[in-house]
Amino acid sequence: MDNGDVLGKFSRLEDEIMTSAQLIKMGLCELNRISDSNDRYFAPTLLLSYGFERLLKSLIILCHCDGEFNFPDRTEITRIIKEHFSSAKGHDLGKLLKELVDYLYYNYYAKKC
Repeated sequence: MDNGDVLGKFSRLEDEIMTSAQLIKMGLCELNRISDSNDRYFAPTLLLSYGFERLLKSLIILCHCDGEFNFPDRTEITRIIKEHFSSAKGHDLGKLLKELVDYLYYNYYAKKC
């Protein structure tokens, strides 16, 4: 894989993470606007959940890059998507967070102990 391809993939991943951050920021701002006269929680909840979901999925994909920051190939990405983002748990933030923490723990922290 040439450097341009790697940089392009990192650029797209960076865009996804920045979008996630913007969604989370917008959700927090909307949550801050809730008052006695405005008790609509749908928009802030949707923005926050969508932002956190995109962030967690981006981090899971990033975890599957090797030590040289080579992204997985299409076959591997397909496997990761099926394994991690099946319809049963693709939108469950708790399960996505647990998968990320477990992956990092077993692949990085536990190896150092």
